[in-house]
Amino acid sequence: AVIESVAENTGDGTGSVFFYFTIGLIFGLSEPFQMPFAVALGTAFAVIYKSVNLMDSLVGYRNKKYEKFGSFSARLDDALNYIPFRITAFFMLLSTLICSSCNIRYNIKEALKSWFKFRKNHPSPNGGQLESVIAGALQIKLGGINHYGGVESKRPVMGFENYGAASKDNIIDTIHIMELTSVLLVIFYTLLPAVAIFI
Repeated sequence: AVIESVAENTGDGTGSVFFYFTIGLIFGLSEPFQMPFAVALGTAFAVIYKSVNLMDSLVGYRNKKYEKFGSFSARLDDALNYIPFRITAFFMLLSTLICSSCNIRYNIKEALKSWFKFRKNHPSPNGGQLESVIAGALQIKLGGINHYGGVESKRPVMGFENYGAASKDNIIDTIHIMELTSVLLVIFYTLLPAVAIFI
């Protein structure tokens, strides 16, 4: 479950936060707004997103006590993550390409194949976008029976038949991809408002 969590947290912990901050920043930079307002608006967008994401983490798992509210927060979180997770998947593939040029443990061709085949093989409409990239990049099987907070979760297996089981070393490999993906996302979302100003 660690590798799946790292992969998905690259999306909702980094990619989506930068996405909504940048959207708010671009809106704020429109005339007659100024930079302080733009930064405040970007921060507000990011905080609103993280609030929804936190609600999903706390009560998004269905149970009798929070069924209606949990279901609403989970669906809203899915909707808010739809675009940024796909952008993050692109940069995760790019990170895999860069890593594969330095280390034979990473495989960009398998990452692409796995992403095309397994990206929808997940209970969430977004989680599979990133987990499928990691499964292919490291040629490991993800999903199956995992435990999250002591709760058993059974998911479809992500990965081809010839892929092996995940190991402790794969956790470090996944973190390396996450770190490089985060750097690329920071560069992309930093340049995006500058480009938007001149369009």
